[in-house]
Amino acid sequence: MSGKVGVASLVALGMIGSVSATGAYAEDLDLGEVVISAGLNPVDEEKVGRSYTVVTSQELESRHVNSVAEALRLVPGVSVGRSGSTGALTEVRIRGGESRHVLVLIDGIEASAIALGAYDFSSLETVGIDRIEVLRGPQSALYGAHAMSGVINIITKKGERNSKPKFTVKQEVGTELSSLTSAEVRGGQERFDYAFSGAFHYTDGINTALTGSEKDANRNITLNGKVNADLTDDLKVDASLRYVDKNSDADAYTTAPSDDPYLYANTQEFFGSLGLTHSLWDGHFVQKARARYSSSTQRGLDYASWTNSYDKYGSDSDKLSLDYQGTVFFDTPSLANAKHSLTGAVSWQTESYTDPYSTDPERKRDTTGLAFDYTGEFWDNLFLGAGARYDIFEDFKDTATYNVNAAYVFEGTGTRLHSSVGTGTAIPSYYQTYNAVYGNANLSPEKTFGWDAGIEQSLFNDRFKVDVTYFNQRLTDEIIFSSVTYKYANETGVSKRQGVEISASAKLTDNLTVDASYTYTDSKTPSGAQESRRPKHSGTLKLSQAFLDGKAHAFVDSSIFADRTDTYVALDDYILVNVGADYQINDKIQVYGRIQNLFDENYQEVAGYNTAGITGYVGLKADF
Repeated sequence: MSGKVGVASLVALGMIGSVSATGAYAEDLDLGEVVISAGLNPVDEEKVGRSYTVVTSQELESRHVNSVAEALRLVPGVSVGRSGSTGALTEVRIRGGESRHVLVLIDGIEASAIALGAYDFSSLETVGIDRIEVLRGPQSALYGAHAMSGVINIITKKGERNSKPKFTVKQEVGTELSSLTSAEVRGGQERFDYAFSGAFHYTDGINTALTGSEKDANRNITLNGKVNADLTDDLKVDASLRYVDKNSDADAYTTAPSDDPYLYANTQEFFGSLGLTHSLWDGHFVQKARARYSSSTQRGLDYASWTNSYDKYGSDSDKLSLDYQGTVFFDTPSLANAKHSLTGAVSWQTESYTDPYSTDPERKRDTTGLAFDYTGEFWDNLFLGAGARYDIFEDFKDTATYNVNAAYVFEGTGTRLHSSVGTGTAIPSYYQTYNAVYGNANLSPEKTFGWDAGIEQSLFNDRFKVDVTYFNQRLTDEIIFSSVTYKYANETGVSKRQGVEISASAKLTDNLTVDASYTYTDSKTPSGAQESRRPKHSGTLKLSQAFLDGKAHAFVDSSIFADRTDTYVALDDYILVNVGADYQINDKIQVYGRIQNLFDENYQEVAGYNTAGITGYVGLKADF
C-alpha cells in the first residue's frame, strides 16, 4: 500500500498545514518520489522509524473503492467491523486496541465523536480523498489524547497551479438499488489553487437482522472543498471544508437485531479549517497558526424493549481548536553530516456536548497541550525522531507522553531497520463520564506503553519488497462496562497486545503486480480472555493486471479473517474475494465494473448482524 507514493501530511503534533517549508532551504531538499512529513521537514519514506501504511487516490480509483472502511480492510494491523447494512455503525481498530483508541483526522481536523470517543466510519466516502495515512502504535506525543493504538489521517485532494478547471464526473449503479453520483473540479492560477467535490450515494441495503426481510437503506451526501493561496512569497493561507449528511435505517435490538421499519439514524457532520504558514530566513524557520472546527448533530428513533415504546434520541457536539507551531531547520555538516528540525507547539481545544432529549445540562471541557518534535538525519543512513507532549485536561489529571523512533539503512543492500517506542493516553468520553444511568465521573484516563521493531528488505531494483514488524503494547486503566455496577469503570490489571505484521509487494512484470500481507494479533484482557472483534489471524492478497496497451485493467482482492470472538462468542472464519475491471474507451471516458463477495460468503463481522452476499456494480467515469 505504501509503495512509491507521495505523502505530505503526517505533521508533528497533529497540526496539519497544506504547504510545506518554502524558500531556499526547502528547495535544497531532495524529496525524490516518496515523501513523508513526520513534522514539517519532508523526508524519504525510508527515513521514518514509525510503522505506517499509505493508501493513495490512485489505488482507491483503480480498485473503485467508494468507502474508506473498505480500503482499510486491506491494511496490515487494521480490523473493521460493521453492524449490518451499508451506513450502519462501522468501527475500526488498530493492533488490537479499541476503536476509541484510534484518532481519526480529516485534513488535520479531529473527527472522532465527542459522545463516545470513537469515529463511525459509516459516513466516510472516498470522493475527493487524495490519500489515507495509517500510523500504527502509540502516537499521543504527536497527536494528543486518543492516539493510543494509531492514527488514521484522511487528506483530501488539492488543486493544481496554473491549470484550467479539470472536471471528473462518475455515475455508478448496482445491486440493492444502489446508485452513486459524484463530481470533482480542480484547478488554479499562479498564486492559488482549489478543489471541490461532491457525491450522492443511495442504496436499499440489506436486512440488518438475521430474521425477516425488511431492508435497511442508506443515503449519504458528501461535500468537500479546499483552497490554497500565496498572500506573499513567504506567507500562505489555506482552508478546507467538509460536510456530510447521512440517513440510515436501523433494526430494533433486544438480544439480537429484529426487523423494524420505523427506526432510523440521521447524522450531519461539518469540518472546517483555516491556516497560515509563514516562512523566514530562506525557509530555515517556518511557523504555522491554525483554527479548526468540527460539529456533529445526530437524531434518530430507537426502540426501548423495557417500555415497549419508541423513543427519540440524539446529540449535539462541537469542537474548536487553536494551534501554533514553529519549526527551525538547521544543518551541522561538520558533525555527522547531519540535518535537523526542531518543532515547538502549543494547542488549545474546547469541546461541548448536549443531549436534546434529556434533562442533562450542556457539558464542556478544555484541553491545553504543549509539545516538541525533533527529527535528525546522520551520515545519510541513520534517521532519528523524538517527541514529547504535556496535556492539561480540565476534568482529569494532566498527562505527559513521549515517542522515539529510528531507522537505519544499510547502503547498497536494500535493507532497512526501523523501530519506535512511545506512550499514549485516552480520556473518558462524555457518555462514559456523564451519562445519568451508566456514567462514572470518577474515571481515570486510559494509558498505554508500546514499541515495535521491524526489518524491510528490497530486492531486484525495488521490484520486490517485504517488511516484517513485531509490536508489543500494554494498556492500563482500560475503561470497561461493569456487569456488576452497570456503570463504566477502570479495569484493574494490564491488557496485553502483541503480534506480527508482514507485508510484501512484487512487480512481476511491467503490467502485473502482487501485494500480500499477514497480521497476527494476540489481544488479551487482564483475565487472559481474547478481546472481542479482533481476529488473531488476518491476511490479504491483491493482484493487479494491465493489458491492451494499458487501456484495460483488472484486479482481484482477497482477504481472510480467522479466530475471532464477539462478547466471548466464537465467530466463523471467512474469506472474501472481490474482483473488478475497467476499460479506457478514450482519453476522457472510462467504463468499469466490480463484484464484491464473489463467492457469496455467509459470515458475520459483528455477532447477530447480517452482511451482504454477492453484489455487483457498473459505472462510467468522464474526465474533461
